Amino acid sequence: MVAAMYLRRPSPWLALPAGVVLAWAVRHWIRRPGAGAAVLAAFATLLAALYFSVLMAAIQLAGNFGMSITEAMRAAGTGMLLALARLGLSPLDWAWYALGALLAAWLAWRRKR
Repeated sequence: MVAAMYLRRPSPWLALPAGVVLAWAVRHWIRRPGAGAAVLAAFATLLAALYFSVLMAAIQLAGNFGMSITEAMRAAGTGMLLALARLGLSPLDWAWYALGALLAAWLAWRRKR
């Protein structure tokens, strides 16, 4: 989120490093490598991407209306923020998020040598 704020635009390619970090965390602290860890890491990556998109929509809404981010989130509500996030995603963004989830799943699945 901080990197996207400095770049002043959403950066869906950040799903790849997020997937790596989440896969590492799942493998080391939650589950042993395998199918369960892969599913959990992929789900966590997609959830992080959704959260990122909703926060970016809230930030854009707050900036356009001169509100704080908390005011914008309260005023818009969950449904509107999800709809705005969905509208703001391009097919390329979806591809980056899918690649991040696949990378996380692969890293969480494989065993150490």
